[in-house]
Amino acid sequence: MIASTGSSGLYKAPFSKGLLLLPSALSILLAFLFQPQQSFFVYNLQAIKENFQVWNLIFGRLICLDLKDTFCSSLLIYNFRTLERRFGSRKFTSYLLGTWILSALFDILLVEAVEVFTGITLSTLPSGFLSPVFALFVPFYCSVPRVSLAHIFGWFPITNKTLVYIVGLQVVG
Repeated sequence: MIASTGSSGLYKAPFSKGLLLLPSALSILLAFLFQPQQSFFVYNLQAIKENFQVWNLIFGRLICLDLKDTFCSSLLIYNFRTLERRFGSRKFTSYLLGTWILSALFDILLVEAVEVFTGITLSTLPSGFLSPVFALFVPFYCSVPRVSLAHIFGWFPITNKTLVYIVGLQVVG
């Protein structure tokens, strides 16, 4: 048997593999088999503030309840596996954990600011591991070189990064 030592797949990217398998499997199970239990995974800031339901903060920021977001974030994590290979699993994991914690704090602060300045109360936000995935666009842009593959009408270049950016826009929309 020949062992693969290339950079294809999830070779030398164990944290990316875990992020692909566990949240995606839970999201699919919640969508098809355990629909009544989806309420545990709703990112409800009112429940966090008023009833101190910390599990909503943790679970709501890990599991996507929308299968489109699950699929797109899985594609993005798969493409960002190159960052885990470049930086190492420990640095990659600590970067994601730090952005996950900071984005949770900023979510709470921004919702409070919106409520104070406009009087609009936001109770739920989109669930899932989206904020850390979006934070990976910065090191992806800075450290992964752009390779031109083709041109559309001679003006618009198609690069190795084009699909990643298109999928990121799909998650935003």
